[in-house]
Amino acid sequence: MTSSTAEQLCRRFSLAEIHSSTGDFSEEHAIAKGGFGKVYKGFIDNGSVVAIKRRLASNPDHKQGKTEFAAEIETLTKFRHRNLVSLIGYCDEEGEMNSCL
Repeated sequence: MTSSTAEQLCRRFSLAEIHSSTGDFSEEHAIAKGGFGKVYKGFIDNGSVVAIKRRLASNPDHKQGKTEFAAEIETLTKFRHRNLVSLIGYCDEEGEMNSCL
């Protein structure tokens, strides 16, 4: 789905890792909702706290398609700045489009 550049600059998470880190997208982990879907608090690796933006490609309410998601991942992997939240990974399995920040 994404380019090899994105794969070199950030981590590709499995859907199982995303489900585990967010308590299966439990409402207790939901921290925000926007036009793209919900944002969840997640815990990865050694307990590091991350924000996970969830988009379902199959959901017609989410206007962002696979091409746009790939472009977003590609673009965000290139930015590192102290005033920006950095993209550390993504998941694109089984119709999911998740960004891990």
